[in-house]
Amino acid sequence: MGLYQQGKKIGYSHTKLVRHGDQLQWEEQTLMRVLMLGAPQEIDLRIQATAGGDLQLRRANVALKTEAAVVSLTATVDGSDLRVTGSMNGDAVEQHIKLTEPVSLASLARQGFSFELPRPGLAIERRVFEPLTQQTVVVRFRIEGSGKENVPGMATEQGWKASQEMRGMRSQLWLSDRGEVLREEGPMGLTLVRETAQIATAVAADPGWDITAAAALPVRTLIDDPRHACALTLRLLGTDLGFVVTGGAVERTDQTLKIRQIDAAEIKDYALPYAGGDLQDELQSEPFVETNDEKIRLAAKKAIGDATTAVAATKALVDWVYRYVDKVPVASVPDAVQVLQSARGDCNEHAVLLAALGRSVGLPVRVASGLLYADGVFLFHAWNEVWLGVWVPVDATLNQTSADATHVRLAIGGLSGQSVLAQIVGSVSAEVVESATCSP
Repeated sequence: MGLYQQGKKIGYSHTKLVRHGDQLQWEEQTLMRVLMLGAPQEIDLRIQATAGGDLQLRRANVALKTEAAVVSLTATVDGSDLRVTGSMNGDAVEQHIKLTEPVSLASLARQGFSFELPRPGLAIERRVFEPLTQQTVVVRFRIEGSGKENVPGMATEQGWKASQEMRGMRSQLWLSDRGEVLREEGPMGLTLVRETAQIATAVAADPGWDITAAAALPVRTLIDDPRHACALTLRLLGTDLGFVVTGGAVERTDQTLKIRQIDAAEIKDYALPYAGGDLQDELQSEPFVETNDEKIRLAAKKAIGDATTAVAATKALVDWVYRYVDKVPVASVPDAVQVLQSARGDCNEHAVLLAALGRSVGLPVRVASGLLYADGVFLFHAWNEVWLGVWVPVDATLNQTSADATHVRLAIGGLSGQSVLAQIVGSVSAEVVESATCSP
């Protein structure tokens, strides 16, 4: 299938399903060529999986290759245990996940349509495993309407219109009578179209589509001196903002968000490591934030020097990451150990590294993501929040130990949290209602 963005070919996706008795063999390759802040990036994702006749995953081999990342993972299911092993940029990966129900893969679960055949009202719901986030989520498919209809852009084809929903993101599908996907329209204006292999794989070396620019939200009212903004009222129209994580620096009323810079009087310093028992999730190691890695521990001790309190350590870590990591756009799976080795990356790489370093010295840190105002538009961005009696936004990409109020937090978490942001790309407009600038 050819992969397009607003009619421009940027890649392709190929899948193959073979049945051997009660076992299914699934192959999938997706190649995409894009620009990130003007820098060409090629993303090559390949999956080989074995599943039961009921689409339940037994084993999957996943390979991701970009300019900045080489990932090789194997997921094996044994009863209720899912074990992930492999490597990310040469570093060993091992993760154990306890399953509460059988899982499939999102692309494989869609094959349920080919087994049951499309018909009015048919609905499929499955829990699926996401290899790159190493989490399980629910995906839902449903046939819409009472019969087949014309497939957009395919004058001679008719298909069953269906929907797919996962992590709040919705895609529109058109299926053949055998359940094959003829066309898919997803977030960010991305469209897959069934084509011959020769046509689908004809992708220009530089398609000219900049994913960063495409995701930008322009605004009519400009913000003067945004890096010193201490308050912002922003209205986002075009989507339900119920998914927005509120509290701390962010308040929401219907479609309006109010963001404020945390006041110094709210901050409460304390000796490290944090002694409370209520923030374990923000202190422990997790996929891509390898708090317990020895290289991370050594780097954190070097970064904080003789700092023994939370405030002093926060300032030292933000400054160290800012100076250590070269600001280069990369297409990768943000991983703290890999960033420590390469010393390059964009906001995601800064955020995962700071989270790992902070947690390793007993400082509760989490990754936040959302929007950041710069050069007349709001861009998607990632930063951190550090526990200093309240959650204080900090930004190592900008070397801010108290992030300015144009940091519009929408989600908490790394890749899994950021995935919800895709649902607003191309469907949301931003309006600056009010902003205020405070003295540095």
